[in-house]
Amino acid sequence: MSADSLNSPIEASDSKSLADLFVPSSGATDAAAELLVTAELSESVAQRTAQLAATEGWLQDTIFCAAWHLLRQRWQGSKSASLDPRADDSVELSTHAWIRHVDEARRQTVVANSPSSPDAEHGVDVQWFDEDASPGRQSLQVPLRLGFRIQPKPGLVLAASSTVMDEQQASIVLESVAWVAEQFLEKAQGPLSDIDSLSTEQRHRLLRWCNPPAPTIDPALTVHGLFARQAAARGNEIALTCRGERLSYAELDTRSAEISQQLQALGVAAGHTVAVALERSIHSICTLLGILKAGAAYLPVDGNYPKDRLAFMLEDASVRLVVTTTPRRGVFPVDMPVLLIDAMPVLSSEVPQLDL
Repeated sequence: MSADSLNSPIEASDSKSLADLFVPSSGATDAAAELLVTAELSESVAQRTAQLAATEGWLQDTIFCAAWHLLRQRWQGSKSASLDPRADDSVELSTHAWIRHVDEARRQTVVANSPSSPDAEHGVDVQWFDEDASPGRQSLQVPLRLGFRIQPKPGLVLAASSTVMDEQQASIVLESVAWVAEQFLEKAQGPLSDIDSLSTEQRHRLLRWCNPPAPTIDPALTVHGLFARQAAARGNEIALTCRGERLSYAELDTRSAEISQQLQALGVAAGHTVAVALERSIHSICTLLGILKAGAAYLPVDGNYPKDRLAFMLEDASVRLVVTTTPRRGVFPVDMPVLLIDAMPVLSSEVPQLDL
């Protein structure tokens, strides 16, 4: 396969730059400060990658460079990393073909003939992967380089501005590259899509981070009990807004308590079911909360249903009382106790005459 037959794997993606992916948690602002992080490779991985590279005639660090560029294309949203453009979209590029393609692409650039870059701090030589960019083109859009070293022990090296990432993020990047390279060894003949970007440990860390333990909540605490906490802490803040009307937590608490008292005066007790035939509004929320405060359960019903169907629903649910408005009173059985919310003294001047 010719290197020209595929899009170059060392081209930066147009979807987003690496600058979009990393944000240093330390908040460093000194662009001149460079972060240098190393990660030693296990003896087994170092030996196996060296042996495979020698057998295939690849550059010594090609496997790690291929892992880095695969991760970059995935992180940056490129769609060209796993499909072979010579065939239809259903033909996937194999892992072996991807590595070979990266090696061929690198050999057409200066990397094959350029000396390694000395790392004065660690006293070792590092071949930086992204020095294989074409002249005049910056391979990376952020000051970040990743490379391979042989001495004193085989490992990966990442150099970046402290404004790009912190040490922990750099270590995660190196861990990811090493993980992908190790999978290359295990799945060389399989499709590239079989290569996981996340190691098992990284996946577990993400799951723990995205799913923190739920806070301990008293199982006996009710919905209206939780509301009472909010009302006590945020009494003057707005709790509800609807059609230009607003209600604070304190006002909602007061109105729902008045409805609860009225329901109990009409015989509603804990365990009873109360039907609610109100339009969705602030007043319906007050009613639902008032029912819960009375210890009852609420059953929403549509007052536009036929009378016989409403009668069946009320009987089947053992409804003890219906909360509705005066215009809807006639659709319910005459022997069914009803609380007309618009007739309550405190609320009568504020509750509009609304049908469902």
